[in-house]
Amino acid sequence: MYVIAAQECMYDARKGFSSCGDDWKSFIIGHMGDQYDVVESTSMWEIRLIVFIRKSLAHNITNVAKSKEATGIGHMLGNKGGVAIGFNYLESSLAFVNSHLAAHQIEISARNQDVQEIISNLKLSGHEDVTTSYQYTFWCGDLNYRIEGTREGVVQLVKEKKLNVLFQNDQLYAEMQKNNVFFGFEEGLISFKPTYKFDRGTRAEYSEELQRVPSWCDRVLWDAYEGSPLTQLSYDAAHELMTSDHSPVYSVFELGVLRPYVPKKFGTSLIGLYDLHARGLPAMDANGFSDPYITFSGSFLKRSGKSSTKLKSLNPNWIDEFVILEPIVSDTEYLSHQFLKVAVWDRDIGSSNDLIGRATISLDGRVDGDVVPFMLNLRKRGIPRGTLSGKLVLIKDVPPALFTAMKRGKKDRKDMKKEAKGISREAKKVEREGKKVEKKVEKEEKKVEKKVEKEARKEEKKEKVKEKGKK
Repeated sequence: MYVIAAQECMYDARKGFSSCGDDWKSFIIGHMGDQYDVVESTSMWEIRLIVFIRKSLAHNITNVAKSKEATGIGHMLGNKGGVAIGFNYLESSLAFVNSHLAAHQIEISARNQDVQEIISNLKLSGHEDVTTSYQYTFWCGDLNYRIEGTREGVVQLVKEKKLNVLFQNDQLYAEMQKNNVFFGFEEGLISFKPTYKFDRGTRAEYSEELQRVPSWCDRVLWDAYEGSPLTQLSYDAAHELMTSDHSPVYSVFELGVLRPYVPKKFGTSLIGLYDLHARGLPAMDANGFSDPYITFSGSFLKRSGKSSTKLKSLNPNWIDEFVILEPIVSDTEYLSHQFLKVAVWDRDIGSSNDLIGRATISLDGRVDGDVVPFMLNLRKRGIPRGTLSGKLVLIKDVPPALFTAMKRGKKDRKDMKKEAKGISREAKKVEREGKKVEKKVEKEEKKVEKKVEKEARKEEKKEKVKEKGKK
């Protein structure tokens, strides 16, 4: 699979093409040859993205989607912004984002804001947040983050090959360390000199025009669900390509993907989540609090699960609840390749509920009956949104009788306590009714005893009368 991204890609189209975008796409397709098919392509102004797959593998691609978001002038023009393509390969989902962010040395906050806006408004098949909706997400482009320092100082450090010193002063590195942007993403080791700014046609020296500070504007980042096998094989710059004032960068990855799985074993398994705690949630309501609840979902589940809502809390606990989820099949190998999607929401009355943050839990390595604690970093729009911790237990091959009883019963301890109280009330009622019956029986018994005694006295009198008559 090849993914090619370009920014500021504008030139006079060749004869026979109506636009630069059409010309560029045709040229790239011609270069790739007939052994590759186009999965999808998209453009916004001068920002372009195209994905290729080897023809022999093309039948494994499904659910293709694309989207774009402009963050340029007035947050409406497409000179800056991002484009994205998402799809499934076999049973794994992949998304690719190409962006061109705000320029200039001092515009760090504007670049961070661009990223948040792109994440918020890219819509791939209805997914709300592209960075948490796909198993693998790759983000590349002219991110425009610069190296802090003077032009002369940076040029000298490049000549001395002190790239580690330069990297410690890289704006993107600093912002990611502070969790201000791309929270959860990773970047490989940069071992190539800064890719901006050169004079076209040469890479001997950095351009003196405009006196720009040499910087790593062009980057490749990635994110993957916990437990997803991913290895970056290379990360480098193609300084031999000199048609731009930027040197292009490239990266090669090796991924593990999920194949369609035919379960070897059917039955009933349950996933239980309990002792849930959230910490450091953001305030979503005007009163300075949130009304959070949790949802659990996944394509491997028969239905999603949900906790209760905790009112006015930024550090809620659900220690009295036990959320039960039922997988479609109970096969161990199948479940070990699944990811449980977790979302924390703020309940609103009279309007749609607001997402606080998302995370995922890998079921790989979950052993039958073992209680496994977890701690998740929630995020939204590439920034942290608090944490969620708890315990997860996977119970395989649940006996039908137990499963029916668990489904029929209340799922959380609070409801169980209510049920127990109800049973206690019923028991007391029965006890009271029993005492009433006892009293009634005693009363009847006394009546009978009195009647018997009365009859006995009558018989005794009759006997005495007979005795007297005989005498």
